[in-house]
Amino acid sequence: MAVFNTEGSEGSQRCLLSPPSPSFPKVGSKTRSSAAPSLPFFAAAPQPCGEAHWEVLTGVRPRSFLLRLQFRPRRTRTAAVGDPARTITCSLSLSQVPAPELQGYSRCGASRGPSLPPPGPGGGAAGGAVQKAVPPRTPHLTLSVPWWQEPGGRRRVGQPGRSPSPGCTHGSRIYPILGTYWDNCNRCTCQEQGQWECDQEPCLVDEDMINAINRGNYGWRAGNHSAFWGMTLDEGIRYRLGTIRPSSSVTNMNEIHTVLGPGEVLPMAFEASEKWPNLIHGPLDQGNCAGSWAFSTAAVASDRVSIHSLGHMAPVLSPQNLLSCNTHNQQGCRGGRLDGAWWFLRRRGVVSDHCYPFMGSERDEAGPAPRCMMHSRAMGRGKRQATARCPSSHVHANDIYQVTPAYRLGSSEKEIMKELMENGPVQALMEVHEDFFLYQGGIYSHTPVSLGRPERYRRHGTHSVKITGWGQETLPDGRTLKYWTAANSWGPAWGERGHFRIVRGANECDIESFVLGVWGRVGMEDMAHR
Repeated sequence: MAVFNTEGSEGSQRCLLSPPSPSFPKVGSKTRSSAAPSLPFFAAAPQPCGEAHWEVLTGVRPRSFLLRLQFRPRRTRTAAVGDPARTITCSLSLSQVPAPELQGYSRCGASRGPSLPPPGPGGGAAGGAVQKAVPPRTPHLTLSVPWWQEPGGRRRVGQPGRSPSPGCTHGSRIYPILGTYWDNCNRCTCQEQGQWECDQEPCLVDEDMINAINRGNYGWRAGNHSAFWGMTLDEGIRYRLGTIRPSSSVTNMNEIHTVLGPGEVLPMAFEASEKWPNLIHGPLDQGNCAGSWAFSTAAVASDRVSIHSLGHMAPVLSPQNLLSCNTHNQQGCRGGRLDGAWWFLRRRGVVSDHCYPFMGSERDEAGPAPRCMMHSRAMGRGKRQATARCPSSHVHANDIYQVTPAYRLGSSEKEIMKELMENGPVQALMEVHEDFFLYQGGIYSHTPVSLGRPERYRRHGTHSVKITGWGQETLPDGRTLKYWTAANSWGPAWGERGHFRIVRGANECDIESFVLGVWGRVGMEDMAHR
């Protein structure tokens, strides 16, 4: 509850504001929501208007939003006859104002206040008379953010009689004391001395790092991926990865070693999409869902089922089915394990992405996935059948797709190459460092540009991706670099159309340390009827 007083010839009037709990958009999303801020976030000053407009700072990146506040006064009774305090209770409604209308809501409207019916002392004639509201002269507000500007000059929220502060300048705009703007992921606040005070969080998009990488001879280019602008490095690690390293019992599982035949030579370059055209699916986009465990699993399984069915089945399998339904020891958009994902695909199976589309790309942050909306039952010989309709009302095909048990490959470069060329794309764990988010093209390797900076600028987390091929390239300085080609799950706008190349044969970022393959479960009936 917040209170402001207004003085006038009719004495002191008090309006108690009890705001509802709206949801505010947050960083990186069109429909992100969070808990409503307290009223001190409202940049407000009392205005004798029937409909007043204030700017609201939500306290989240990367920008503020305007809300429309409407005051509808209603009559109340005084506590006692002759009580000098006349109480006016105002109902308050809020609605978000579209961004193009920002300029129109920077000041109070022209219409003056509605009629207010404060009861008169003694219960006489004035008690039932409707009297005109008295325009406020000395507002008393204790709010953390002052209101913006109004024609005729700026006011400062504070105690009556204090002189206005000059505020702070940023670009061509003058901000009041405690006014804020966002510089990438850091909020800058105007202090009483007229100086800006800015947060010092490491940002996911670091312009100094971009310049240092591009000046160096590292074999790859860095750039600003716009979807990451306004996010901190910590948020990138927390929301854009999401694969939990497997337990020791899983990492110690027996490897399947592939042996090259006598005289067998692997090609210098290979790409799965060239060997199996139309059966290798494009990169997915996990948004701010820390679910790379589900996305990389669905991506590899989609390609393998398509290849092993000779194209009779070519689904894009549903990551959402895994996120929402594979809940045993998994955390949805807060992270999960690859062995648990493959167990679910083998024992329960998943439907296509058309049937059960991803629901998390507009979420504000990593969190629990929506409840499971797709279940299946056994129908003999290990096969499953869906027991519910597709969550997408436009799709009726709710076929369940399954795989055989996943197997771990040896860490040898040659073994991974042979498996990939014979059976299709493979899944790999990798450690993602702070510079990987900036990858724009070339052959990636982790750079030392952050070594001289504080530790909070050097972060890493575990990710999982789909390796689709390999090759080698001669750089302008004469060096020849071998590389893997891999599909990420950050959308087609990141990297090289959603893919990246990374140094091969050196276990760069641990990408060769834990690699998995799988076979799609395909029967004769599948080949005949799909």
